[in-house]
Amino acid sequence: MRFRRHTLPGATVRQPVRLMTIFAVIATTLALPVPADAALKSTTSKCSSLVIIGARGSGQSMSSGSISGFGPEVTGSVKNMVSRIKRTGTYRYVGVSYPAIPVDRNWTTSKYFASVGKGAKFTMDTVKSIGKSCSSTKFALIGYSQGASVMRWAIRDLPSTLQARVLLVGMIADPERRGFNTSPSDIGFVENYDSGTLYGSGLLGAGPKMPSGRSRAVVQFCHKNDNVCNRPGNSGVAVGDWGKVDTKTHGSFYKTSSTYPKTGLMLYVPLANYGGFR
Repeated sequence: MRFRRHTLPGATVRQPVRLMTIFAVIATTLALPVPADAALKSTTSKCSSLVIIGARGSGQSMSSGSISGFGPEVTGSVKNMVSRIKRTGTYRYVGVSYPAIPVDRNWTTSKYFASVGKGAKFTMDTVKSIGKSCSSTKFALIGYSQGASVMRWAIRDLPSTLQARVLLVGMIADPERRGFNTSPSDIGFVENYDSGTLYGSGLLGAGPKMPSGRSRAVVQFCHKNDNVCNRPGNSGVAVGDWGKVDTKTHGSFYKTSSTYPKTGLMLYVPLANYGGFR
C-alpha cells in the first residue's frame, strides 16, 4: 500500500520524522502475529476500552448513516478504522445528538455556531461522564463538516486530564481547518488524498488551535477541490460565503468506497502509534 504524509506550506523539518514514525507503526503492525480471535469487540457496556464519538455534518439526520448520529462519511471511515485494530478489548459508538443545522439560504454564523456549541457540549458531557466512571477508557472524536467543528471546539474546552485520554481527533472536511500556519501544533497530520496543494484555511476561517501537546492526536482530511475545507485563494470568496463555492466535492467525495480505506488508515495511525490500539 502506498502511503504519503501530506503537509501544508510552512511545515517544519520535524515532519519527515513523523513520516518515518507512521511507516514504522504500519510496518510493525503488519509484521506482528495476530491470534485468530484477536480484535476489538463491540459492547454496550459504558466502560469499554475505547469510546468512539462521531458527529454528522450539516443537514444530516441522526439516521443518515448506519451508525446513529455519525452520518455516512464518518460511519464508513470509522468502520474501516476499527477493522484495522487487532488487539483485544472492547469499543462502542456514541453519536452526537445536536441540531446539525443545514447550510442554506437561511444560514447565519450565529445559527451555525449555536448548533456547533450544542454538539460540543454533548461531546464534552459524554467524555466527562464516561471518564469519571471508567478510569481506563480512552476516546476517539471524529466529525465531518459541521461535525468537525464540533470536535474542534470540544477538544479545546475539555479539562486537560481528559484531553490526555483522547487518542484521536479526526476532522473530515473541516470548515474551520487551519491553513498556512507555521506551527505543527496548529495543524496535526493532514491528508489531502493526493489531490494537490491546499490553498489555506477552511471557508469559515481558521478555527481554534489544538490544545498544547495534542497535535499528535489530530488528523485533518481535505480534498483540494473541497471549497468548504479549502477556501479558494485569491478568488474573491469571502470567509463564510457559502453561496460562491462549489460544494459538490464536499458532499460526495468522503463517502465513497474508495475513500473510506484512505481515511480509515489515517484515523488508525494515532490510535496505534500513541494509544496501543494496534
